[in-house]
Amino acid sequence: MAAFLAGQPPVPCGAPGLEARLRAVSAPQLKPGRAGCQSAWSSYSIVGDRRQFSPIAAAGAVGCCLAVCARRQPARSLRRARRKLASASASSGAELSTERPWEAPGYRGAEVSALAEGMQAAVVVGIAAALAACTYISCATLGAAVSTVLPAIATSVGAAVLGLVYVAGGAAHFAIHKDYCNIMPHKGAWGFWNLPGTPSFHVNWTGVAEILGGVGVALGGVGVALEGFGVALGLPPQLAEFAAWALFLLTALITPANVYSATHNAPGPGPPPKDGQLTPVVPLSSQLVRFVLQVLLLTALWEIAHPRE
Repeated sequence: MAAFLAGQPPVPCGAPGLEARLRAVSAPQLKPGRAGCQSAWSSYSIVGDRRQFSPIAAAGAVGCCLAVCARRQPARSLRRARRKLASASASSGAELSTERPWEAPGYRGAEVSALAEGMQAAVVVGIAAALAACTYISCATLGAAVSTVLPAIATSVGAAVLGLVYVAGGAAHFAIHKDYCNIMPHKGAWGFWNLPGTPSFHVNWTGVAEILGGVGVALGGVGVALEGFGVALGLPPQLAEFAAWALFLLTALITPANVYSATHNAPGPGPPPKDGQLTPVVPLSSQLVRFVLQVLLLTALWEIAHPRE
């Protein structure tokens, strides 16, 4: 039957060459790809020389062509998708390496960020506990002594100066906005950080809060100083105390940014680097000085918020 449909003379059953001829007719139809199409069309042309029609050969040729097209199209789509994925991966990697490279573990010798996430979290908790303990001890000893010997430091003069310091710090959030954004912890930092909002958003609102709190503390301190000369500004009572309380809480809230700068070597506010050079890494000694200054800052705010009689 296959030989009859292919346009060849029938061969009796059991005759020599039957199996070979069946293979010759069927083989071109089963070969995939371009070679199969050429074989099928070759069989059809031979039949055409005999002026006979071979439906099996024609169907095989058409089927092979369709198979080639069907196979090549997904392959092209797959290659195109792979190229897009590789391009996207390269772009994201370039963005990470150029914009915030300190997010990578161990950036420029950062030892804490190279640790396991559990160890990083333990270090951060330890720093927070040390800051709280040192602040408590400082308020109970140094704060009490200064308020007793020099009460103006915690009421008028000191409050006015400290308020202006916070106003300047809040303005810096906008003047060198990018530097403050750099030290905002990224999502997933230390294995647990996941603060909603962008770094720019948090830098903006904390800058506004520092300015407002600084103005409140400064005005309160000036008001207390002028009262000693019999001049009343008509300010709300306890303005400096409430503003100092707010700044105390704000300072505690923004502490993770300072910790992130220390654990990931993130470049914070400071002099701009020279052309072609990276921002200098803050050494451990400078980080310890910053820690002590923050303890003193929290102590001063606490004393302003809780004036001793």
